[in-house]
Amino acid sequence: MVRLVGAIAALVLCLLTLSACADDIETWQPPAELGICARTLAVREAIVAQTDRVHSCAFIDADDLRAIRALDLSGRDITALQTGDFEGLGRLRELRLNGNALLALPHGIFDGLPMLRLIHLHDNPGAPFPLQIDLQVGQERDERWLYLRLPLRPPGRVVAHLQSDGLLLTHIAATIDAGGYVGRGVNIERSHTAAGTARVLRAAVDREVEDCGPEACWTGMVLMGQRDAVEIPSLAGDGEPPQRLPTLVLRINAQSFVHDAVVERGVLAGSRRWRYYMFAEQPRGDDMSADCTITSYNIVTSGGGGVGGPNQYDGRCRLATGSGSGTFGYELPAKRIAAIAGQAVASDRRSGDPCLASNNLRIEADAASLGEIERIDAVNADAESRCYYYISVAQDPNRAAPFRFAEGESCVVEVVDGRISATGCQELVWWGGWGFGGIDSPAEARADAALTRPYVAGEEHLKRLAAIAACETLPEVSLRLDEDSFRESPFHYQSVSDEQGLCELSMTAMAPEDALAGGERCAVSARFASASAYGAVPTRQSGHCDQVVHQANWSQPGGRWSEEEQQAFAEQFASQLGSLSDADWQRLREGHFCIDDICTPLPTEQ
Repeated sequence: MVRLVGAIAALVLCLLTLSACADDIETWQPPAELGICARTLAVREAIVAQTDRVHSCAFIDADDLRAIRALDLSGRDITALQTGDFEGLGRLRELRLNGNALLALPHGIFDGLPMLRLIHLHDNPGAPFPLQIDLQVGQERDERWLYLRLPLRPPGRVVAHLQSDGLLLTHIAATIDAGGYVGRGVNIERSHTAAGTARVLRAAVDREVEDCGPEACWTGMVLMGQRDAVEIPSLAGDGEPPQRLPTLVLRINAQSFVHDAVVERGVLAGSRRWRYYMFAEQPRGDDMSADCTITSYNIVTSGGGGVGGPNQYDGRCRLATGSGSGTFGYELPAKRIAAIAGQAVASDRRSGDPCLASNNLRIEADAASLGEIERIDAVNADAESRCYYYISVAQDPNRAAPFRFAEGESCVVEVVDGRISATGCQELVWWGGWGFGGIDSPAEARADAALTRPYVAGEEHLKRLAAIAACETLPEVSLRLDEDSFRESPFHYQSVSDEQGLCELSMTAMAPEDALAGGERCAVSARFASASAYGAVPTRQSGHCDQVVHQANWSQPGGRWSEEEQQAFAEQFASQLGSLSDADWQRLREGHFCIDDICTPLPTEQ
């Protein structure tokens, strides 16, 4: 009976206070730590409105967030957002924030939204809002590269101009393809200066879309590079001298092509068994009145991989050259490697016929024979087939002091039926090599074989450093073009070089006949910059240059060009451009990109 009375009393009390209880229910707010209740009010209301399962921010879970594809927050008078407002929306594709009162966006607001491709931020007082593009460093074994990363998938190709200090980069621009958020790598060249910094100077998307529709696009946003430079430390092995690959030298002149249209030199080098070669073809319409010397540096990295170093040119070297390599070769070639490799045959004089010289050679170096001399060579030549084979043993110039044999010790290098081997030569540098064409006697073969020499650490950089110093003194190169320019020729060229001929800065401009019309003008110019290992220089443009393909490069010239040679080069190039289709011109135009009138050639497909 007591329990029944208590129950009735409780019921009466509840009925008497019903209105008060209702008021408490309407005004109750769940704690911020529940569900998404800590997020900006407009954001959490929009998320809850997308969910039929629950009607409170307290009960929104990860599955609810992953189910959301679009979020419309436009016109909500939002004045500020929080960093975690969109956390967990991993499948969000479209976000509308336009028409609000946003002055700024918190850092990392779009992190964790890999599917987001349509975003509207226009009609806010802070628009266009900066979106930071991050420059990242990738590394695998002994390779390193730089790449771009974005928190959003861009509506078009993203291009960033890079600046480096202490690094050599394969390109001075990095890209992210439309719809992706990680870019292709720009390799960092291995060298004795392989540590430094890099940063993004300028970045932009190559198209702007006002009406998004089904395609990815941004409105009210602009790309910005990160403020701090990326530090790139050196790798293990950076700064170490290459592992005993000799320096290959090819010297030619007019007499070299009397009997041969192609002259080839090669070497099979040291304990790593790297075989590489280079060749030069007789230049058309050129009398080769002066000597040309091409020096090729090749190295083996600490991991055992081969790396082709820079070629250097001395004298008048305006001719067609090529090279090739193959690792772990053990035999001297019986025929020209270039011909065997399927290279186009320039004439009947490049037949790939076998060399008639014997390829059986032997050197024994000991305390008596090496003595005070630095190297020993053995050469077999055949004047009829104008070719030779040789082997060499030499002191390593990178040692602090020359190596001396003890009594009874020796180093033996020999070639039997073309196969090369060595014993007892660990402290010396040794190699075997060959030459096809360009010699008429055994004496010439011996002198030619002696050109190939041991590598001296850092020597391939000396001329480059001298060239950079010379480049820094050069004036600007420029081209001023009008509607008559491309009616006369589709190709225009300008270059300057220093008095010593150490550096050449050149500018080219190409366009079809109707690229400029109605009084339109285009001016392009460039000053030296050493950001890229391969010589590309950013250009500056003004006027109506959209249809003009232009590029600037710096180089270590292979001899000076006369005005007649420059004119002949321009005419030859112009004749090749005359057959290009509209599609060809479009592909050329897509090969470079301009941001704030600063233009850069884009990385090619790897």
